[in-house]
Amino acid sequence: MMRAALAGRNVRVGEGMAGWVAANRRTSVNADPALDFGDLASRLGVRSCLSTPVFALGHLAGVLSVYSPAAGGFSAFAISRHGTPIPN
Repeated sequence: MMRAALAGRNVRVGEGMAGWVAANRRTSVNADPALDFGDLASRLGVRSCLSTPVFALGHLAGVLSVYSPAAGGFSAFAISRHGTPIPN
């Protein structure tokens, strides 16, 4: 279900949480997935989002977003344990 629901989705810079992260080049932790998916977020069963910019050779290459079924699903401990990307 998730693959079909997300197939072909593109997010423009400045649109939704992923777009905000791209525009501001800052990581967002535990944002509301509805910012990216609208009502589809509840049907997908996701309740929090971690989005971080991805850089290549000093330029923004994209945004990596990970979604969790748990509200507040991304703790500061988990993020520090796995590392937080830093723009170069």
